[in-house]
Amino acid sequence: MSELTTQLPERLNNTEETGLDAVLSIPLLRLIVEGGPVTVEQFAAAAGRPVDDVRTGLAAVPDTEYDDQGRIIGQGLTLRPTPHRFTVAGEELYTWCALDTLIFPTLLERAASVESVSPTSGEPIRVTIDPVAGVTSVEPATAVVSLVTPRPDHLDPVLLLQPGPLLHLR
Repeated sequence: MSELTTQLPERLNNTEETGLDAVLSIPLLRLIVEGGPVTVEQFAAAAGRPVDDVRTGLAAVPDTEYDDQGRIIGQGLTLRPTPHRFTVAGEELYTWCALDTLIFPTLLERAASVESVSPTSGEPIRVTIDPVAGVTSVEPATAVVSLVTPRPDHLDPVLLLQPGPLLHLR
């Protein structure tokens, strides 16, 4: 497991592998957490970047979600319901996978409450995460996050960050 814990942060921080540029993704997450769709112009202003740079950055992440008016509604953190409910300061949002729920409070510098459903038992799982202290409560106490990799010697964070059944709270 130690190799996995080293590989995951390194690969998630590698823009060439994930398509995500932290300089752009963090301001976008902070705008989405406000609970409404985000225009490219709002995003550019928050990131302190020209609109064309933001459009280029978004093009590198084809799974970014948009509404019918072309506004951004999701990139890891989303306004569209998923199995992983993510509540920050009363705003009910969702994440693409269970791992996102554990990472985003630190990136957002905000506490969050998470509710997911165990894919094995169907029971709700509730987790509270503080951006500094980490996980502060888990119900049931036996809940775990499962991280499935295609092979033990290979970790593909692009695959893992896409919506789907690979990451669950159990």
